[in-house]
Amino acid sequence: MNIIPSNSTHYRNSLIALYKATFSDGASAQYIDSRELGGYIGRFCSNGGFLLAFDNNELAGALLYCPLRSDSLLPDEINQHFNVEKSLYIAELMVAGPARGKGLGTRLLIQFFETARNLEYSHVFIRVWEENIPALNLYLKMGFVKVGSIEQAKLRPGGNEAFMMKKIYLHKKIE
Repeated sequence: MNIIPSNSTHYRNSLIALYKATFSDGASAQYIDSRELGGYIGRFCSNGGFLLAFDNNELAGALLYCPLRSDSLLPDEINQHFNVEKSLYIAELMVAGPARGKGLGTRLLIQFFETARNLEYSHVFIRVWEENIPALNLYLKMGFVKVGSIEQAKLRPGGNEAFMMKKIYLHKKIE
C-alpha cells in the first residue's frame, strides 16, 4: 500500500468514485449530487489537500483536509474554545470496502499528522456520524476527544426523503 500527498485535479474522478462508493451504500446511504460533489472535491485542490492510498494502482482510501474555517457547520462551542485560524479539518476519511478493517484508516491518519506537523496549525478536528462506531472508535484510539455535535440534514438515495444525522466533532492537538 502506497500513500501519497496531493492536491492535484488529476485524482478528481477517482476521489468522486470513492466518495460515492463510501457514502451511497449501507446504513449511512444518502443521495449524492454528482455536480455538487465535483465542486466539493475541487475545493480541496485549491484550499487544502488530500492523502491518497493506492493498492495495486487502485485508489483504496483517501483523507481530505482543509483549514477548519472552511467548515460552514462548525458548532459555536468550537468557535468559542479553539483558535479556528490555527486548526485543520479532516473533512473526509474514506476507505474502499475491500480495504476496510486492514488498518488503512490508521495509516492515513498517521501520515496526516506527519504532514500536519510541517504546516502552521496546532489543532485538528474531524466530524463523524455517531452511528459509525468503527470510525468513531478509530478516532478515539488515535487520541481524538469529543468536543461538540451537530444535526445534519441529508437525503436518502433517490433524493426524495430527508433524514437527520447526528455528527460528533472530535479534536486532537497536533504535536
